[in-house]
Amino acid sequence: MNFLSLLYEPYVISLLIALLITLSSFFIIKEDNKNVEQGEEINMSKNLLIIFIASFVLLMIISYGIIYMNKYNFFQKGGFTANEVSDKLTIVADDVECGILED
Repeated sequence: MNFLSLLYEPYVISLLIALLITLSSFFIIKEDNKNVEQGEEINMSKNLLIIFIASFVLLMIISYGIIYMNKYNFFQKGGFTANEVSDKLTIVADDVECGILED
């Protein structure tokens, strides 16, 4: 399997986005821990694990949902396949002339 084709798979893209969300939430939780008193510190590792798993699962559900909807033409109403378009074409001869003042 080619490495570049592997990068475009939905699970790899979802994993990278989930890691970015977890990294950004790490810095947010870290800043919140500075403002909180010593006795009330937030359990950072548990929260980051929950954020990572939740964001990854949610992104996978969204990506496979969109793939499913595209497969069954949810977004494209009345779409044609290649064979249907060629069957509905009408060929008009070049010598047909229409004027504005014709009866």
